[in-house]
Amino acid sequence: MTPLHLFSCDECGNPDCFFRKFESDETHHLVDDRKNVNDFSPGQFIIHEGETIRGVFFVLEGKVKIFSVGINGTPQIVRLVKAGESLCFRGWGRTTYLTNSVALEDTRVCFFESEDIMEICNTPKLSSHLIEYLSNELESAETRLKYLMQMNVREKTAEALIFIKKSFGVNEN
Repeated sequence: MTPLHLFSCDECGNPDCFFRKFESDETHHLVDDRKNVNDFSPGQFIIHEGETIRGVFFVLEGKVKIFSVGINGTPQIVRLVKAGESLCFRGWGRTTYLTNSVALEDTRVCFFESEDIMEICNTPKLSSHLIEYLSNELESAETRLKYLMQMNVREKTAEALIFIKKSFGVNEN
């Protein structure tokens, strides 16, 4: 992991940034001052399952696979994440991360320590956005779980392909 502490929000070209959509001048400076930006190479772990939660990660650039290791040691993909999405809000309030996160390509993430993210999201506009974001994440996870429990193998395969397309789009090449 290569820290890039001097990377400014003003230099960021990510139009899907979680904060950019709802920040004010006050929160802009808080976000810019409190974040740490790190680069990860393909295959490099960002989060290890069972590690103590230190804060929240947001993907600026790249793609990330979030997975958990099952009882028999088989990795199970939980989610695919692209720029503008969070890696670990689903574990918020716990003491350890529930899943692993690994970069699928060159990836840049913003990291906010737990205390900092609480202070940043302590504005009405951002806290409202956070509630909406988490509600959408929960709805998506519940819908996916419901369908996967009821599908046969062929339907699950089709659902997996649709899931990948929704997560990353289609590469015409």
